Amino acid sequence: MSACAGRNEPPPDLVTPEIPAPLLAPVPVPDRAVASVADAAALLTDYHLALEAANGRISAVGAILACWSALGQGADGCAEEE
Repeated sequence: MSACAGRNEPPPDLVTPEIPAPLLAPVPVPDRAVASVADAAALLTDYHLALEAANGRISAVGAILACWSALGQGADGCAEEE
């Protein structure tokens, strides 16, 4: 990009995509006392939900970066998923 600027012109400011802070926050590790098989099943469910939350955040960050890349290549905009 700096090659496009004139010799006496400063290079353009680089802008980065904004990633919302909640998407960058770690997903807490489930913590549950296990005294029975039912407790173990509940803990396994907690871990499954935490994994889904973490993977959802990773997917959301990936979508933001993909949209940002597409915008840089001349795309009109990105559709928001519901």
